[in-house]
Amino acid sequence: MIYAFTEAEKKQIESRGMMVVEFKRNLMVIEKVAKVIYYAWDELLRLVDVFAEVAREFCEKFIEAVDNIRLAFNEISEAFGCPISRRYKVVKILSKCTGLEKREIWRMTRRSHLARSCC
Repeated sequence: MIYAFTEAEKKQIESRGMMVVEFKRNLMVIEKVAKVIYYAWDELLRLVDVFAEVAREFCEKFIEAVDNIRLAFNEISEAFGCPISRRYKVVKILSKCTGLEKREIWRMTRRSHLARSCC
């Protein structure tokens, strides 16, 4: 970028004890530093987006793994005659009715809240 100053601006710069050439050099250095900061900020935002995507994927996989462990515990509890969850009871009934695997129905009911009867 080319910086051009008028005579009035030149007098103001020189009244501060600086030459015009020196002032232009300082302006160019400031401009370069601002560009570097802008590019660094842009890369940082991209890095944050990538990190957020990785964290989201990790959380989804972790929740899925925990949910599969819950299904296994419910199946073990049923095998030993212990009480099982209401969700597992619904999954068990739906798997008999529809012919789908318990694991598929378990995944489908992961985020659905089952109605409670308080009567």
